Amino acid sequence: MRNKKNIVWLCAIVLISLCLGSCQEPTSEVGRSPILEVNGKFLYKDELEHIVPENISPEDSARLAETFIRKWVTDNLLYERAQKNVQNEAEIEKLVDEYRKSLTIHNYLQVLVEQRLRQPSDSDIIVFYDRHKEDFLLPETIIRGSFLKVPITAPKLDRVRKSLKSGDIKSLEYLDKYTLQHAASYDYFEDTWINFSEFQKNWPSVIDNSKLFVEGGSFYETVDSAYIYMLKINDYCLAKTVAPLEIAQDKIRGIVFNQKKIEYIRRVEEDIFKDAVENGVITFF
Repeated sequence: MRNKKNIVWLCAIVLISLCLGSCQEPTSEVGRSPILEVNGKFLYKDELEHIVPENISPEDSARLAETFIRKWVTDNLLYERAQKNVQNEAEIEKLVDEYRKSLTIHNYLQVLVEQRLRQPSDSDIIVFYDRHKEDFLLPETIIRGSFLKVPITAPKLDRVRKSLKSGDIKSLEYLDKYTLQHAASYDYFEDTWINFSEFQKNWPSVIDNSKLFVEGGSFYETVDSAYIYMLKINDYCLAKTVAPLEIAQDKIRGIVFNQKKIEYIRRVEEDIFKDAVENGVITFF
C-alpha cells in the first residue's frame, strides 16, 4: 500500500514539473495538503486519494492518478481561457441561475413528497388494476409448479412421480429430503410465477408451442441418455392475456405513486400561488 501511494505522489510531482514548471508558493486551505496549483486553484492530496481504489496495482494507481491530474489541470486552464473569450457570459449566468433554481425547487419538492405522500395502498392497486387490465398483457406464457431432474439410475422413481403429482404437505416433505440426496435439479415454484422460457432452458427437448404444451396436461416427463425430467404444472397464464395481479402490482404501484406525486405537487404550487395573492406578496401593475 505504501509503495502504491509513493508511486501516486511521485507521478503527481513529475506531472507538476512537466505541466507547470516552477510555481509560486500556494496559499492553500488550512489542514489540507496541496499537490499542485494552477492560477490560484488547488488540487489536494485527499481529492486524489479518493479516485485511487485500494485493490489495484501500483502501476494502475499511477495511471489513474496521471489521468486525473492531467484532466484536472486541463479543465481548469480551459475554463480560464473560456472565461476570457466567451462573449455571452450573461446568458451563461442566466442559464446557471435557472438551473440552480430548478434544482433547488426539485430537491424541496422531493423532500415534501418523501415526508408527506404515502405509498399506494393495496386497495389503490386493486382499483387501478381492475380499471386498466388491458394495459397489463403478458409478453409470454407464465407457469407455476415444480420441476425435477434426476439421474435415470435414481431410486424410488414411482414414489417420486406420485409425490410430485400430489403436491400435498407430506409429499413435499418427502421430495425435499429425496432431492437433497438424488436430484440434479429441483425447483419448487408453486407460489411464484416464472416465464415459460425460463423453464424451457432446463427441458431437454425443444417446445415449439407453449400454449399447446401447458394446455395439454398438468404433468410431463421425458428422458435423455442420463436424466429423467419431470414437470408438474399447477397453473398457467398464456401470452397476450391479462397478467395476474401479483405480476403487475409492482408496476402499478409505481404508476399510482407517480400520479399521486404529480397531483400533490400541483396542489402545492396552487396553494403557494393562492397564499401569495391573499397575503399581498404579488404586486400586479
